[in-house]
Order: sequence, then C-alpha cells, then structure tokens
Amino acid sequence: MAPPRPRRLWLRILGTILALGAVVALVGYQVWRYRGIDPNDETPPPLESPLTHDQAIADIEYAYASIRDRHMSTAHGVPPATEQRYQQVLAEIPEQPTVLDVWRGAARLANVLADGHAGVHYPDDHPAAVGFRFDGQTLTLDEAGAPRVTALNGVAVTDLWQRFRELASYESGQAAVADFPARVRFESWLRLLGAEASEGVTVTLDSGAQRLLPVGGPPGRDHRPPEVRFENGLGVLVLHDCTPGAEYTEALDTFFTGVRERGLTKIVVDLRDNPGGNSGVAQEFMARLPVTRYHDGATLQRWGPWVFAWPAMDYPITPVAEPYGGKVYVLTSAATFSSAVIFTYLLQDNHLATVVGQSPSNNPNSYGDVIPLRLPNSRLRWIMTYKYFERANGDNDPATPLAPTSSPRRMRNWTWAPRIPDPPCWGGGGGGGGGGGG
Repeated sequence: MAPPRPRRLWLRILGTILALGAVVALVGYQVWRYRGIDPNDETPPPLESPLTHDQAIADIEYAYASIRDRHMSTAHGVPPATEQRYQQVLAEIPEQPTVLDVWRGAARLANVLADGHAGVHYPDDHPAAVGFRFDGQTLTLDEAGAPRVTALNGVAVTDLWQRFRELASYESGQAAVADFPARVRFESWLRLLGAEASEGVTVTLDSGAQRLLPVGGPPGRDHRPPEVRFENGLGVLVLHDCTPGAEYTEALDTFFTGVRERGLTKIVVDLRDNPGGNSGVAQEFMARLPVTRYHDGATLQRWGPWVFAWPAMDYPITPVAEPYGGKVYVLTSAATFSSAVIFTYLLQDNHLATVVGQSPSNNPNSYGDVIPLRLPNSRLRWIMTYKYFERANGDNDPATPLAPTSSPRRMRNWTWAPRIPDPPCWGGGGGGGGGGGG
C-alpha cells in the first residue's frame, strides 16, 4: 500500500488541530466564569406582567443552573438545603405567574446561599421620601420624635420582617437588620413582601393613625466622590464607595498633604456607608503609610468544576516619599459592605489601624466578585459570585464577624453614630462591585 501523499497528511493534521481547538474552545466556554454575562442596564417588564408557567420555570432553572455551575458553595456538589429550596420554589410557581412571582421564587433560591452579593434585583428608583430606622424589632420613622410604625401598606411590620428574612440575600443577622429599613422604602420591595401597591407608602403608627409617605426620595445612589475634612484635631477621609482612579488618588493626595501641613497625628477613614467596589483602594491607601509589605488572606475561585486556591501571602508595597506615621482609625457600621470590609480587615489584621463602630454587613470570610446575569424571560437582573475570600489574619471561620477593636467612647474628639444606609442601587450586585473584592 502506497504511503499517503504529503498533501493528504497535512490535511489530516490540520483537521485534527481544528477538531482539538473546537473541543478546547467548547470546554473553555463551559468553565469561563463570565459566559452569558449581561452588564447592560435594562428595565424589566412591570411586576404584574404575565408569563407562561414554562417561562417562569425556565427562569428558576436558569438561576439554579448558575448556582450549581458557578457558586463556590456548590463546587463539591449541591448542598441538600440548596436542592431542597430549589424543588420548593419550582413547586410554588403558580399556573399563571407574573414577573413578581419569578422575583419571589428566585429571591427565595438566592436566600439559602447566605451570600450578600448574590441575588435578584428589580430596579425601583423612587423610594418613600421619609426613611426608617430598625433595631431588629421596632421600626420607626426617621424624623423628630421617631414615631413607631406597626404596619406598611396594610401589612404588619412583624410579618414584613419575617418575609424579608426568607427573601433577602444577606450573610448575617446584623446585615438583615441594616438592609430591611432601606428596602421597605420601595414599593417594589413592599410588593415582594406581600403588601399591595399604593400611591406611596402608607404607614400605620403605634397610635393607630395612618400617614401616606409620598414617593419621591432620592433614587438608588450612584458614585459619590470622597470627602476630605479637618476638624477637632483630626483628619477625616470619608469614602462613600471603593472606586479607584484619578479622583481617589487626588483625594488621597489632598488629604495626606493637609494632614502633613497641619501636623496631625490622628486620622479617620469613615467607611460607615460604604457598600464596596474594588479593594484596590486599600492597597493605594496603605502606600501612604510607612509599610513595605502587607499580608493578605487566601482566595478560592470557581472555574466550572474546578476550584483554584491562591494562598495567603505577603505582598510588597512601595510607600510614598513622605508616608504618614500617626494613628489611623477606621469607622464601620452595619452598612459597611464588600470591598469596604476588605479595606477594614487589611488595615486591622496588619496592625495598621484601630477599627471603631459596629461589625459590618458581611463577614471577612465571605463570597464575592460578582457575575452580572439576567433571567431569560422575566428579564430580572440575576447576580452570581464565583469567589470566596479568607481574611488576612488566618481566621477562616465563615461565622466570625469583623469585630471593632475599640469602642466609640474610647475615641476622643469624635462623635460616632451609625449611618443609616441610603436606598440601595438595585442595578448592581447588591452592594458589590467590580474585581478585587466585589
């Protein structure tokens, strides 16, 4: 038999290479964590919009598949609690569902993850003009006299709170307490929790009187620039979010220049209403301190069926020419979240700052780094995560909160008070953000 001609041999080789390339591309797409992302802003249909039963089921199946294939909690198999919740949600979809039914089902599914970043969001830009305060039991209006509220749109606060804990995405009881008063300002969330829509938010007071709170409060907030203040012998840097870039760098330059010119030896970094963003802001801040290395915790990342671990290690850092060598205080509250928590524990665990205030919304060991998706039929924003962070001090217990190292009373020249979080911005990752911490 004659040997194959060179041309045929090259064709076979080329065909084999193309086939292998197609297989690699297919496998790569299946494990690529950002497959199917939808970062675009899109307004879903109204909550009362009808869907077919099959469409609603398909949306829940899509949400479940993203948990199964991407979330760190399912890397070694779907936990029984997650599978059980999924089956319950499927069984509860009505025969004639609406977008609201899908939102409620997907929210119940995300709730079981105990992941404050993951979840489903419906954009609602006009909360009640008056805010609320909540301590875990009592809801009051945020105004003089703080009248106690017993019901919203005809539903008892105790019932709303119970339903909220079954539908919201949060990692700790303190996070739920902080989120509840911000979310019940929105008509959409009240409807999610079983209250009927109205022209505003009708509150029933402890006295039995009713008030209609008009809808017209500030929308879900966007980025706000850092604030620099010098008062009572302190330098105060207020970071409303963790957004790196020229604006942040300029604020750091202005702040530390002012600290140096005034000869200040105490500075405050206020993260009390910071929902996160990118943890790179912490490294840039540490470069203004007299340190050449810092220790960071381990991270685990999910790529399809595989988990890749980056161990805890020291990282070099190049300080500026004239670093600040005085005391650093970091203020936190129950509204501090995501990369703002990473900022806090990097300074705390590297012995660079004293943390004052309340434990933040999420624990230092937590899920993060969001993947923006969209449910195919209801068009609701669906946020998934693929990473797990472990804190820098080696304590990898997920139930351990970040505890402040000092009481507010210990800090002189400063009046500390917890911040009431602004209405959240539902277009993003539930307080999360881009890379490096979510």
